[in-house]
Amino acid sequence: MRRCFPSFGRRGTWWLVSPLLALTNAVSAAGTSPAPATRTAASAAARDTSRETRTAVAAPVLVLRTAAGRSWRFTLADLRELPAQHLRTTLPAALGLAGASDWEGVPLSRLVALTGATPTTLTLTALNGYSVAVPAQDLARFDPVLAYRRDGHEITVRDKGPLILIYPFDRHPELNRQVYINRTIWQVHEIVLE
Repeated sequence: MRRCFPSFGRRGTWWLVSPLLALTNAVSAAGTSPAPATRTAASAAARDTSRETRTAVAAPVLVLRTAAGRSWRFTLADLRELPAQHLRTTLPAALGLAGASDWEGVPLSRLVALTGATPTTLTLTALNGYSVAVPAQDLARFDPVLAYRRDGHEITVRDKGPLILIYPFDRHPELNRQVYINRTIWQVHEIVLE
């Protein structure tokens, strides 16, 4: 017996399901976070509004949260207003950022001090969902920097920015171990103090 419809592979049926998912997300978005299509429309409306008023609102690049539920949002301009720390170091080759670089950013310990919290662990999350747990002892022992500039230039998302956690690998040879290489997280957008 011959089939009336062609056989679809796993990827072949997506064109049927995709519009239904978009419609379902749009309908269920009432009162919840907007679906991707809704977010696109909302951001387009926001762009139109900003054109009318001629004011631009900078988007936060970092959200800092405590276990008690308090949160702070920082734009790049906010982070640049905090006292900066400069660090020259060569990152391990495994990180894909070859050569010695001059890094500029905010010491992670300074951000924690702004909250008044005394965490035992900091969980840093990247834009792609990757997260690492950094023990609070690292802040006192190594003073890692949440860098927003490399060699005098702001770090773009394409270049693993806008924020990268940098450890002083040259000053502390013991950092050249996989555990610390894993903690050197890029595209940081959220920090939770636990």
